[in-house]
Amino acid sequence: MTSRLAMPWHIIRLWLLLSLAALLLGLLLAPRTVLADDHLNHAGLVVRDAEGRVTYAWVPFAEEEIDGIALLKRSGIPVVTVGFGALGEGVCAIGGQGCGVSQCRRTVCQASAADAPYWQYFQQDAANPAIWTWQPLGASTTDVQDGDVFGWSWTADEPELPALPVAEIASLAGASDGEGNAPSVRIFLPDGVAAFAAPPAPDMGTTAVAIVILVVIGCSVLLRLTLTPLPPSPVEPGEGGLMRARPLDPRAWLIWAIAASLPLLLGRNPWVLAATLLAVLGVWAAGSRGAAGARWRPLLRLALVFGAVSVLFNLLTVHVGDIIVGTMPESWPIVGGPLTFNALIYGLLSAMAIFALVAVSATLGATLDWSAMMRLLPERMAPLAVAGSIAWSYLPRTVVAFSEIREAQMARGYRPRGIRDVAPLVMPLLAGGLERSMITAEALEARAFGAPLAPELIPRPWQVVSLLVGLIAALTGAFCLALGQMAASAALLALAVLTFAAGLRSRGGRALRRTRYRDPLWERPEWIVSGAAIAVLTVEIVILALDPAAFRYEPYPTLTAPAIALPLLAAFGLLLAPAAVRP
Repeated sequence: MTSRLAMPWHIIRLWLLLSLAALLLGLLLAPRTVLADDHLNHAGLVVRDAEGRVTYAWVPFAEEEIDGIALLKRSGIPVVTVGFGALGEGVCAIGGQGCGVSQCRRTVCQASAADAPYWQYFQQDAANPAIWTWQPLGASTTDVQDGDVFGWSWTADEPELPALPVAEIASLAGASDGEGNAPSVRIFLPDGVAAFAAPPAPDMGTTAVAIVILVVIGCSVLLRLTLTPLPPSPVEPGEGGLMRARPLDPRAWLIWAIAASLPLLLGRNPWVLAATLLAVLGVWAAGSRGAAGARWRPLLRLALVFGAVSVLFNLLTVHVGDIIVGTMPESWPIVGGPLTFNALIYGLLSAMAIFALVAVSATLGATLDWSAMMRLLPERMAPLAVAGSIAWSYLPRTVVAFSEIREAQMARGYRPRGIRDVAPLVMPLLAGGLERSMITAEALEARAFGAPLAPELIPRPWQVVSLLVGLIAALTGAFCLALGQMAASAALLALAVLTFAAGLRSRGGRALRRTRYRDPLWERPEWIVSGAAIAVLTVEIVILALDPAAFRYEPYPTLTAPAIALPLLAAFGLLLAPAAVRP
């Protein structure tokens, strides 16, 4: 029987084998860095965090010069960095102060406010220890030589680093003679400031309850799919007097999708990801039966492939963690350095979040009534909605067309052996896509899509500006919500609602109205799904305001147990509501 795979898996297998071979070769041939007992150079390091803790380090190195990132890593101070390719490495956290890798990739731990602190890098003047010069190009481009002193300060303005000579810095670090072949580190605490401590791990009772909650959600999915009878579906008249299942109102589905997607965007807590993924897969399995679900299954397979790539990418690019499983040659760009189990864990969590987000989108694609969705939109947004729905519908069609082209070519003797053999698959796919696009464009043109509007429907310039401001405010508010900035998010979302309402009003001051052949129904199934989703959203926002760490987890620089929020995990069981009210 001909395989119906949606993409050339032989290319992916070849790429994975080459990557694995390169990884093993790097592990076997990586040189081991050993410091000699004589002819060592030394450099000083001073780190000051937000509470005023000052860490002094005296670091030996055998090379003539190293960069600032190597100096920081060799000091023994817990540090989290992330690579930015040719731009070098950015510092995310030092000694527990800073941000996680995901936020660091976006903003390098810099908030939007002008006075927001972040890790700034300075060099001490050799002639005047009181002068600390800011290094704008970062630590990756700095040459550290014997006797140099560099400093890091979590600040937005002045470094506030101590004015101490090199000899005293070495003495404070524990290297009184300024020699030695091992780094020396000491932390000095100001009055009233305690040593930085990681949050305590959850106790056994809390962990056991969290496991029970996940098991209950998983068993509910299995019972719903296998043992319990399906509840009767809401029905409505169809063609020829037959009765067909009435899909849920699109507004209920959208509320559910927001509640299911928000925890996946807020962080990488494994408990939260597992509970959300179980609930989403349960709804997907219950609502994706038939041809509609079959069109979206290749997208889930593709999400698994991209998840595997993200795991490998994170393992090879984030060289931070306390559990080292191997080493790549330092001379290799980007991937050179230690390979840590911490990076592998974070890559797996990111892959889980990616797959869950794609599963939410696939569930909407398989169950959402797009025609009803477009009829709910305002008149001014109808052209944009039509264009968006057409573009969205092309995704599963393209996947199906690729499978059909591959099967037809294999029936003609096509056997892929390399990257050049992809052309017989890509060219018919492009030709078919262009042909479908032309047919769709002609059909829309025949229905006067894009025709000039009536004078009373043409928006004024201030209305267009209002809609653009509302869209920008809505996107920025959603981004602030994902970062946990509740006040800024609430203000921006309120601004988006006001500007949208102003931009959608007609010239006469009345909202445009559109007649419908059949009004959308909002009955008991919609109330159950939307009520459950709103309850989940309420719990998510309350916990985000009270304890943002409940959504987040960083296995860097030390692998620790993630936090557990039992009310949040229990609330995720309500996301199974769509699977309970309709087949």
